[in-house]
Amino acid sequence: MESSKKMDSPGALQTNPPLKLHTDRSAGTPVFVPEQGGYKEKFVKTVEDKYKCEKCHLVLCSPKQTECGHRFCESCMAALLSSSSPKCTACQESIVKDKVFKDNCCKREILALQIYCRNESRGCAEQLTLGHLLVHLKNDCHFEELPCVRPDCKEKVLRKDLRDHVEKACKYREATCSHCKSQVPMIALQKHEDTDCPCVVVSCPHKCSVQTLLRSELSAHLSECVNAPSTCSFKRYGCVFQGTNQQIKAHEASSAVQHVNLLKEWSNSLEKKVGCTLSCCYGIC
Repeated sequence: MESSKKMDSPGALQTNPPLKLHTDRSAGTPVFVPEQGGYKEKFVKTVEDKYKCEKCHLVLCSPKQTECGHRFCESCMAALLSSSSPKCTACQESIVKDKVFKDNCCKREILALQIYCRNESRGCAEQLTLGHLLVHLKNDCHFEELPCVRPDCKEKVLRKDLRDHVEKACKYREATCSHCKSQVPMIALQKHEDTDCPCVVVSCPHKCSVQTLLRSELSAHLSECVNAPSTCSFKRYGCVFQGTNQQIKAHEASSAVQHVNLLKEWSNSLEKKVGCTLSCCYGIC
């Protein structure tokens, strides 16, 4: 019933109320310790009053016994001792800190009590000792909720469903692109195919005569596409003609005289600027 076999896929333990891990040195078995007060587990048989805390009235956790013979959870005793004049809540006798001791015998008896698994409501039918609850939840319980092993996935699933989730349902599982055969997270596959994959066949956005292109070839094609918009290579000298690459070639072939005149005007303007600069340097202007 308390086997130690583990799933192949790792997963951090997620439990219901906040809990911390404590090692029972007498048994060497890790056990649950509630952060405050006693155990709220569902016990198979009615728990005797002698195993209940006189302060929180839950089943004792790491029991401490007072000089007057009453038992308290370790955290409940710490709360009582924080008072300036601590008194036993059962008999109102003063509590002397140095005379409070660990009741290890009682502790062992409590950890041997039979409980139902915390995941009974999810379908787990196991009955086990309180002392083996942590081991059961951490390693064996098929109904314990675990996070997906993939860091980007925030989903939590039952241990029994974890393998199927990782292999078949996780949005971050790797998928093979049908075009470039690279591995891409499933959640990003559509975007990869729509915008990134270099092996997807695309058409020229300028609707030229080239019908089929790989996305990896598109950039080089656009620099030569006859329908791609462009500007005259003499734009820097003042030519304002715009058109497709094909129209630009025709324009440049037929506008040599115009372009020579633009170059002359640009050269004359440059000469004036240089002359003015030199004059200013020598204090003439």
